[in-house]
Amino acid sequence: MKFIAMNVMHGGMLGGVVWRRAGRAARSRARAALAVCGGAALLACWRLSAPAAARVSTDADFSGARPAALAHLLADFSAHPLPERGAWSVEQEFSNYTSWRYTVTYECGARCSARATVEAHDESQPARAPQHGSGGGGGGGDAHRVRVRHSYCTSLPMLPWPQLCGEIDTETLVTSGAGGRGARLREHASARCVGAAAAAAAAALLTGCGDERGLRARRRLHLHHLRLALAHAHTHAHPHTTGDRLNFS
Repeated sequence: MKFIAMNVMHGGMLGGVVWRRAGRAARSRARAALAVCGGAALLACWRLSAPAAARVSTDADFSGARPAALAHLLADFSAHPLPERGAWSVEQEFSNYTSWRYTVTYECGARCSARATVEAHDESQPARAPQHGSGGGGGGGDAHRVRVRHSYCTSLPMLPWPQLCGEIDTETLVTSGAGGRGARLREHASARCVGAAAAAAAAALLTGCGDERGLRARRRLHLHHLRLALAHAHTHAHPHTTGDRLNFS
């Protein structure tokens, strides 16, 4: 009986080892298959040309907002609704009486890293120092230009090459609304895949960079958050504040 029990125990241990080895082999085969599929996709993209950039233009009126406050929100990276954004930090910053420029690095998902450059300029006369901490200050100029450029790269699992990269560039002009009341926003945004033609084609196929529908949805989400933030900031002073018009083209 003792001999039988020892054989059973020994067989159970061997069975566990066999199962663990089989599991590792299956995972290795899965990783190899993933790498082969990724490589096949890249080869399929090799003869494709880089896709054209997507472009979206937007006009929006904010009847209860000051242009300086709206421009401040556009230039505040922490207020940007980026669902994929992880940890982020400011790398460089420069400001004077009429301009504010800074660079941010941030995580944008699994195996993804990104950089955003924000530039804000007060184009009014006379120029006043930007009031960054107070949401635009009291009565800055009535013309502001804000540019935000996102650059990001994603790597494929098990494949060191290529990096799939894209850029989203948004330039916005904020002025006073009709009759000097409220604020008017005119925005031009573009999204494109970057890199060599094959890498850019692969990025378009696998990450959707340069997709017009995605860019349009992204801008709608941002402007929706702008309206919410402005409404919240001015609830007591302007209880009926709304963003009353929004047009995409």
